[in-house]
Amino acid sequence: MARWATLAIVLTLGTIRSGRAQPPATNSGADFKRAQTDMDRSSAYLVTSLAAMTQQLKELAAKAQVAGQKEQLEKQLGELYEPHNAAVTMLLVQTYLAAVERALADGGLEAQAIDRVVTVWGLTKTDVLAQREKGINWSSILLSQALGKVADKPTADLLALYEKGQSWSEIAASFPVKAETLGGEIEKVFKE
Repeated sequence: MARWATLAIVLTLGTIRSGRAQPPATNSGADFKRAQTDMDRSSAYLVTSLAAMTQQLKELAAKAQVAGQKEQLEKQLGELYEPHNAAVTMLLVQTYLAAVERALADGGLEAQAIDRVVTVWGLTKTDVLAQREKGINWSSILLSQALGKVADKPTADLLALYEKGQSWSEIAASFPVKAETLGGEIEKVFKE
């Protein structure tokens, strides 16, 4: 987990580049509060998800015949575990991104963040600024871009699910993505 903190620092310090877009004036307190609310939504989803997964595990254990079915049992356990793992990873990432959210606004580093997102994911500055103008916070921009890349889904579709009330953990769990892949995609933004 220390690597996420280090990565957050790298992003917030960023390198100075010429020709930056000017980010819209934002309310750092509101963006940070929204990031915290998003974390609460993901946490609530995880509580429900864990209860459902536990019930499925109980049912699987009751039906399991270990002799000769080890591979099948491991496959079924993996199928139950992987979406939950992606959801947990998403909540952990949200925690670090909430800190980044605050640092970007308080440190006046939104222009550097725009440059990184444009460089890493090939967006245009206009696209990023349009999302910010719509009130989409940095956490959601980064999460939707990373999840879109690893799940091969349009970012607009992911943001629509989010705007309809799904948490980022719930959205991550609904696609067949591995937690390591998702974390690796987000990590790209923080690497130089």
